[in-house]
Amino acid sequence: MTPNLFCLVADAAAHPPAPLPEVATAHDGRRFSSLADQLAAGHLTVADLADLFDLWPATLDEVAFDPETEAATDFVMTLDSVARTVAAVRGKRPLTPEEIEARKPPPPPPPVPTVLGKVEFITLVQMAGGMTDEMLVDAHANPLFAAFWIKLQMASVVQRDYPTTPAALDALAFAGYLPNGKAAVLAAWPTT
Repeated sequence: MTPNLFCLVADAAAHPPAPLPEVATAHDGRRFSSLADQLAAGHLTVADLADLFDLWPATLDEVAFDPETEAATDFVMTLDSVARTVAAVRGKRPLTPEEIEARKPPPPPPPVPTVLGKVEFITLVQMAGGMTDEMLVDAHANPLFAAFWIKLQMASVVQRDYPTTPAALDALAFAGYLPNGKAAVLAAWPTT
């Protein structure tokens, strides 16, 4: 593995370290390309680079942090001119309440009511609403519900939130055909 190297100049405070250049000219005028490749192949050593280019080896120390409650900070670099090394250490800080809130996943979408076939709708009304077969026959014969039965007969499907559906359930409950009430039918309506 190739160590991290940083190019340093005489005044390190005024010119912070920069990444290793692709092409560099040594103090003696020789040009070198692909310094990282030459280092990896063993053609140059870290000491050669330090002598030829004022390159110092660097260590980058990552910090372990909890991404749910903390964030990593920028690297803080320490230059050791005696050992000719650069140490870069990353710190951590607690997340602000705003950052924690922004990282929360969005709430799941609300369930969508399933579109029912006519037989499924009647089964739901009977099972959840408590309508017996006798009540169903009586409601079908009741002239107050003639328009509802015509609409149901003409419909290909029944949707929970279509305006006639809750209105029909209210009327059936008011007439006593839904002992468990409209709310029981709507609560039991399947969703996806």
